[in-house]
Amino acid sequence: MVNLRYHIVSITAVFLALGIGIAMGSSFLGAAAVDQIKSNVADAQQERDVAREERDALRNQVAQQTDRQQALIEQGSELLFRSDLADAPVLIITVGGVDGESLDHLRTALDSSRATFEGTLTIEDKVIDEGAAEELGEVLTETGGGAALRAAMADAVAADLLDRGLAPDGQPSTEPAPPRTTRRLVDAGFLSYEAGPDGQPDDELLDDSDYRYVVVTGVEPDVGDVDFLLPLIQALTDEGEAPVVVASAATGEDLEETRPLPLAPLREDETISERISTVDDLESLEGVAAVVYALEDLARERRGHYGVADGVDSLLPEP
Repeated sequence: MVNLRYHIVSITAVFLALGIGIAMGSSFLGAAAVDQIKSNVADAQQERDVAREERDALRNQVAQQTDRQQALIEQGSELLFRSDLADAPVLIITVGGVDGESLDHLRTALDSSRATFEGTLTIEDKVIDEGAAEELGEVLTETGGGAALRAAMADAVAADLLDRGLAPDGQPSTEPAPPRTTRRLVDAGFLSYEAGPDGQPDDELLDDSDYRYVVVTGVEPDVGDVDFLLPLIQALTDEGEAPVVVASAATGEDLEETRPLPLAPLREDETISERISTVDDLESLEGVAAVVYALEDLARERRGHYGVADGVDSLLPEP
């Protein structure tokens, strides 16, 4: 007869066997799993190293291309435009907050193109300072609020620019009136003027005739385009074609998304778009070249829209 001790020993043996089996099985499975994990980690580390090498190689390529592009812009601006605008007076009109390197390359190109590069007229933050509205009204001999006075300022500056600008038919202009208002605005600090190598001093600003103008803006100008530059261009084009090329440089993140924004109001306006030229890639050598060639075309009564954004006529003006 089987006694109780026999049952206890049997049951204990069964549980002991189960425990040993589980322990042995889990140790074998654990070792295999660890080996697989180590293999996966090694593969991932190798892939990471390869990806890093590829990334570094791409970064080097981008850096080299950027350096070559920069050198091409700097040297090309000096060498490629030596005989395109012989003796044509050119004035840049801009605002703070635009791309400084693009402006410098444009100035170099104009200085190398045999144009008479007169300098740069800049719209200052004081234009949108409501505290300076009364002073602006005194300079313009106008009354009203800030928006009305800025519109009157745009009209007055446009009148001075057109009086001194290349005639719409490309012929030399007749005796224009002295640009008194623009000079007073410079004296009062609403505009500033930096003479170019061939430019006139402040008290002789716009003393020449047959000017061509490059208006340079950007995605985030210090004085919003709606506050001055857009009203200025509207005033310049009210009566017909204007001797104006408007350019912008794409900078910062999402270049191709932001590139069209500064010029969109001009390009989408059926009247204005026919009366000026625009360039949307001033940050490149092609953009600088497009500005110079578009300035040359003003004397031929040719206008167009150039660059790389959707809807442009071409990258560069036709020969």
